[in-house]
Parts: sequence; C-alpha cells; structure tokens
Amino acid sequence: MAESKVHSASCVEEAEETVKELRAVLVRAGIILPSLRIDPTSWSREDPCPHIELGGSSGVVGACGEGVGAV
Repeated sequence: MAESKVHSASCVEEAEETVKELRAVLVRAGIILPSLRIDPTSWSREDPCPHIELGGSSGVVGACGEGVGAV
C-alpha cells in the first residue's frame, strides 16, 4: 500500500513537470493553450494515474495565420 502511494505521488509529480515543459515548448512555438492541465478526474482514483489534457480548442487555433492561437 505505501509503495503504491509513493508510485502515485511520483506519477503526479511527473505529470505536473510534463505540463510545465509542454507549456513552455508550446509558448516558444507561439501556441497558447490556457486549458492545458492535468485532468482532475484522473486524480480521483485511489491510485491516481494523471492524464494530461490539451484542452478544448476552437477553430481559432487551427485557423490562425501564423499558427499562433489562444483558446
């Protein structure tokens, strides 16, 4: 049980770091996804397994002239 909690905490930390890194890379590419986050429902399990959501987007993201968009 304790090993499972350590593993879960490690997964959450890794997912948080991944979101930070992904956000930074996207910003450098001129892409802003304000709703980029860890899905809160993926934390609700006894042993959380975080899922990263890129967020919903409208056609604005795909239609921006230089590939720069904000949702």
